[in-house]
Amino acid sequence: MFKICLFLSALLLSSNLYAYSATCDTRDGKQFHISVQNKVMKIDHKYSAFYKGRDDEGYYIYSNKGYTYSTGKFDGDMFPIKVKNKWGIDASGTCKLQ
Repeated sequence: MFKICLFLSALLLSSNLYAYSATCDTRDGKQFHISVQNKVMKIDHKYSAFYKGRDDEGYYIYSNKGYTYSTGKFDGDMFPIKVKNKWGIDASGTCKLQ
């Protein structure tokens, strides 16, 4: 029984290991906050975008009805981000881990 509880605890902890929070600045002067946990990105603490996979460049893709967010590889505490919306307005910039 102890081994089963230990295994379930380890499984639960491992599912929460991929989590981070960052502040992002786009080249057009916008700033927003993101947090990612369990394959769900939360934008400015109110909008959710769900993990869809990776693109050919290795970016992680998250999307909802209006926006697609693509996050690149970490370089220390920084990483690139691309934002596309359904109206055809694109932005890119960098995020810094908190």
